[in-house]
Amino acid sequence: MSRGQAKMFADIPPGSRILCGSDISSLVHSATLIEPFIASHLAPCSYDLSAGMSYVIAGGGVAVNSSEKPLILNSGSYAGVVSSERVKIPPNVYVVLGPKRKLSYDGIILLSGCVIDPGYEGHLLFVLYNSSGRKRAIYPGKKICVATFFQLEQSVPNPLGPDPSLSAGNFPGEFLDSMANMELPSMVEITERMAFMPSSA
Repeated sequence: MSRGQAKMFADIPPGSRILCGSDISSLVHSATLIEPFIASHLAPCSYDLSAGMSYVIAGGGVAVNSSEKPLILNSGSYAGVVSSERVKIPPNVYVVLGPKRKLSYDGIILLSGCVIDPGYEGHLLFVLYNSSGRKRAIYPGKKICVATFFQLEQSVPNPLGPDPSLSAGNFPGEFLDSMANMELPSMVEITERMAFMPSSA
């Protein structure tokens, strides 16, 4: 891979081992790994993380509660969503995130980071982009990404720690500022993008 080239997938630390479902469950009960924990979201070697109640649409910059107004993501639009779950990652655990296939099938692209560093505490921040030609509704509880947990050979010396805003389930101020100033594509640009999208089989 050439210098500066973006990676599609996160690196897995050498010497780590993947945690199976029973390992994840044990950490949920002993270390409050995931709150709230929903048993049906647990897979043999991963856990599905979902959308919470709070979102912000690009161009707005003001957080909205989906119980008052559901998130309707227009074609070509971006939105930030706070996860339903709050995680508390031990200093010897590293998490790799990937989009749910159903989300991709709907034309929703997950633009958030692909890892959670050891020691992080707080909710997660998802950034979604609607690449489809239709409006898409994102309701609380919708599965957004799959988390795979890896146990490291030893704890990291400087674990990340809690995020002041996301620990309380709030958007960081700098993120709201960024979303408020994000320029949305015009209808012409959206139409041009759609013209190059492959048609469904």
